[in-house]
Amino acid sequence: MEALMEVLLLHDGELADIAALLRELGIGFEEGRAIHSLEGMPGLVIGTPQRLLRWSCDGDPRSVARMAFCDGGGRTLDRKLEAEGIDFILRRPIHPTALRLLLLHLVYRGPERRRLRRVSAAVPVKFRTGLWPRSGLLLEFSVGGCQLLTDAALPEKQSIRLTLPATLGLGRKLAIKGRVVRSIVAPSGA
Repeated sequence: MEALMEVLLLHDGELADIAALLRELGIGFEEGRAIHSLEGMPGLVIGTPQRLLRWSCDGDPRSVARMAFCDGGGRTLDRKLEAEGIDFILRRPIHPTALRLLLLHLVYRGPERRRLRRVSAAVPVKFRTGLWPRSGLLLEFSVGGCQLLTDAALPEKQSIRLTLPATLGLGRKLAIKGRVVRSIVAPSGA
């Protein structure tokens, strides 16, 4: 069965790795097709900055999420992309698991089961589940929980103490106690 087109991928070969990832995740996409109408348009357009800046269609392109993958550039390019209303400006290298989660989140079209709003973070943190501190990446958090990327699976129901860095704008480090609710092992190489 052919996958429904959920993503338009605009590139000249630079995003072959993203195309491979979309295939692996089972996300339907088309590459480089010029779409002149937003009718039947996928919910996400991914491209290089140059291709996204040249892309045009009838209707308001801001009605679809747009993501730029940058290999270089700087503030000038960022300002151009922001002025154009690009929703996500990603600089390589990008953590593979964080990228997988972002793509899956953006193409998900089902009921929202969370009652509490979550905030994306991608902040390095320290945590303890035992005697020694370990490092992880806080992907997102809310009043009721968080999503933490670690180097190994954590036992469910295990007590955890997460230390948020002062760089989050809290003025100081903040330690939070909780329990592991779910632990998912990423596919190898992710």
